[in-house]
Amino acid sequence: PGIGWVICDEYFNTGIPFHFSPRQLLKKQLARLKAQKFGLNVGLEVEWYLLRLAEHHLGDEHIGRPGLKGRAPRTHPVEPGYSYHSESNMDLMQPVFSALGSAFDTLGLDLRSIENEWGPGQVECTFAPRDALEAADNVVLFRTATRQICRRLGYHATFMCRPALKGYYSS
Repeated sequence: PGIGWVICDEYFNTGIPFHFSPRQLLKKQLARLKAQKFGLNVGLEVEWYLLRLAEHHLGDEHIGRPGLKGRAPRTHPVEPGYSYHSESNMDLMQPVFSALGSAFDTLGLDLRSIENEWGPGQVECTFAPRDALEAADNVVLFRTATRQICRRLGYHATFMCRPALKGYYSS
């Protein structure tokens, strides 16, 4: 509630599409496929890490300046990891999973599964196949919504391939 999402294509003032726009690049490739009588559907499978925030207030050390980032907030694992689909580990993350599942449903993202993966707090979300452009838009919406919802609940969601934290496994 109270948040809008606008998906659009970028153009120069002349009306020419912005050539580095990911949506424009994808549309160009999809047009090439269509000319050969092909299409592309994508079923998203996204792995990410759910962490609990250890610092709930930002201080001076977290504030950067142009060209220099501030210190990232401290986090800790939300569950111990290394046990696929562990019901006790899943239970530690269930309040977040319930909030995310409800939001994804409201957003029409067609979530198929949300599961505990291998690393500590590593999560996998899978979505029903969609047209490639819709899937691309959906992954951006999914990541943005996931970060926002987790932050509101006192957690941190990261989509880094391998966070520089002890024992973390690559996504």
